Amino acid sequence: MQDRKAVTSTRTAQWIAFLLLLTAAVGLASRSVLVRVSRMKAADTSVSAFIKMPPGTFTKVVVRVEKVAGGHLTCTLLQRETDAVYRLPAAASGAEVSAVLRPDTPIVMGKPADIVPGAIVQLAGVLDQTHTLRASEVVVLTGYVRVAENRPVSR
Repeated sequence: MQDRKAVTSTRTAQWIAFLLLLTAAVGLASRSVLVRVSRMKAADTSVSAFIKMPPGTFTKVVVRVEKVAGGHLTCTLLQRETDAVYRLPAAASGAEVSAVLRPDTPIVMGKPADIVPGAIVQLAGVLDQTHTLRASEVVVLTGYVRVAENRPVSR
């Protein structure tokens, strides 16, 4: 009778330990996903704010890639309308963004082959002395957001 109780206690303890480990693993995985989701919140940097940023400023911008030359990107800054819709700015001057990607720049969502002319990406990084964004992170948003056509101004 004592052996039967000991075996039952051991099995119960093993199940409890297993469930605790499983709960901890699920908790850590959930935390990791939530941290990545919070990092991927779409940027809302306006053209006027971007123009005024001094060198050394960390910023996030959503852009449409116009030209790719190695690790150098020429882009157009987009204005956030909703989480899924962006618009080209009304005033084209100042909306140009130059960015530099290093070979080890992490691409949080997407892959390097997705960074082509016409792609919509979020770049995070620091502005240098020439107002070029030194990207420290890239999120490819093509397929998740769209660029709305500019509406004609009605009078």
